[in-house]
Amino acid sequence: MVSGSQEGTVRRPRLVIIDIDGTLINNPINWGELRERVKDVLGFPPPSKPLAYFIVELREKDNFAAWEVEKVVRQAEMDSIKTLSPDVALLDSIKALRNSGVRIALVTLRGKDSAISLLRKIRIIDYIDLLLTRDDVPSRHKQLFQCLQEFQVKPDEALFIGDTEGDEEAAKELGIPSVILPQSQGLSGVRKEVISVLQEVLRTGFTT
Repeated sequence: MVSGSQEGTVRRPRLVIIDIDGTLINNPINWGELRERVKDVLGFPPPSKPLAYFIVELREKDNFAAWEVEKVVRQAEMDSIKTLSPDVALLDSIKALRNSGVRIALVTLRGKDSAISLLRKIRIIDYIDLLLTRDDVPSRHKQLFQCLQEFQVKPDEALFIGDTEGDEEAAKELGIPSVILPQSQGLSGVRKEVISVLQEVLRTGFTT
């Protein structure tokens, strides 16, 4: 069952929100190595929180250091899309959902430049209604809230697909039903699991 839902009516959501890294695509970024590179730039290890959150906090204290860290992170993000390729099943699922009236939003803690390049690489950019990156809103909770606001959708009329505890908590706080995929490490390409979720939504909707 979808997390945050209850036994009841099965219906199709008006809005599907999908996280990118680890959910839409397997995340090939080696975060341990990236954090070591950030440590080399700073001279001390970054905190365990997502680097996107850390960059925002660092910018308030040392804008130059934040710029240096973000340069390293952005390069890793751009490198991570080199092995990606289009997936026909993903494209067909997204097109079918949009043709049925479902809006599609993507959220990510990537920078906007690499997010747009990624969507172009897998050829779905023309079928996305909204993209929110850390350059727009550097908070998962605020990203989800903005998606609801943008489309004037009630929380229980949306569905969020993510892959972390933070994703699940943000959706739960807002009352958005969610599907949280198991995390994948070191792989590349579009995740088959997210395609399965989208196809299930097309076939049967989800329980609310």
